[in-house]
Amino acid sequence: MNLHQLLSILRARWLTAFLILSVIVGAALAFVMLRPSQYTARAPVLVDVQAQDVGGGYSPNLINSYLATQMDVARSDAVAERVLQQLRNDPPAVLAEPFKATTPEGQHRERIERLQESLSVRPSRESNIINIAWTGTTPAEAARVANLFAQAYVTTALELKTSPAKQESAWFDEQVAAARQRLEEAQQR
Repeated sequence: MNLHQLLSILRARWLTAFLILSVIVGAALAFVMLRPSQYTARAPVLVDVQAQDVGGGYSPNLINSYLATQMDVARSDAVAERVLQQLRNDPPAVLAEPFKATTPEGQHRERIERLQESLSVRPSRESNIINIAWTGTTPAEAARVANLFAQAYVTTALELKTSPAKQESAWFDEQVAAARQRLEEAQQR
């Protein structure tokens, strides 16, 4: 088939081609106009990588593993739980929809899952920054929830780093108190 034959076929079927093009453009326009608006806000968070956090060295594989772990922490239920507590008074639209679960525990789990469905955590290219993004129905809602996720992540990550030291400190304090008690008893005898 040469170009002349192709053009003569198109000329003969121009009405059909125009109708098909019109239907496709109309369907695409209807989809764009009827689709609910969604806005995504991004909160970048710097992950401070210390040598002791990655096993004493700065191997690229260890740093990538550490960043992946921090991204999992940002997506965790503990972080979503903190965000849910902050959103108690002014919940986003995604939490206003009816719940499938009938028990309070089931509804609570469903709230956490709904928050996490709109959450996206991705690393920034070749840096120690993770981008926490949340998609909502309004720009203000998306920004507020994304910022809450970033704050909750920072708080949770800090607790994960400091809680072992606090537990050890409490154990040592108990040991010192017990030893002091034994010393006082021995001195009294």
